[in-house]
Amino acid sequence: MDQIWKLTKWIYQNACIFSDKPTIEWAIFIRNNRDRRFTDIGSLECNLDCKYDVVIGPVANDTVGLLIRQFSRGTINAEYLRKEFDFGRLTNQQQEMIEYTIQEVIGYLIEDYGITMERAMEQFYMSGTFEKLTDVETGLYLEGSAYVYELLKRENQ
Repeated sequence: MDQIWKLTKWIYQNACIFSDKPTIEWAIFIRNNRDRRFTDIGSLECNLDCKYDVVIGPVANDTVGLLIRQFSRGTINAEYLRKEFDFGRLTNQQQEMIEYTIQEVIGYLIEDYGITMERAMEQFYMSGTFEKLTDVETGLYLEGSAYVYELLKRENQ
């Protein structure tokens, strides 16, 4: 337990933490750290000096990159950017991890039981394990696909 406390303390001391949903502040941080001309090392919005060992927040994927470039150029304003974020066009790390785990578990079912993809999908999507995996509050998506698959196998026994 002491090790977990030390790790948690280290993360909070050495990380830049944003909410799990994109915000204007997060977009500015991403923009500033992708723009080599932004060199205000004293700013909390600058990580060129590696003041943060870890940055926790949404994934800045291609859609985000395009929106941030448009915002930086003045093509869109902060309000429009906020609406795009709220509209949910962005993919976050949790969703990507869940989708990856789903693909892996379905692959395991097909391989281990020789069933069709449709049957494997139906079996997994109708399970309590799937329900827990897609509920980010459970944190199951953090465990990895092999662990989730073992839970599914126990559920089906």
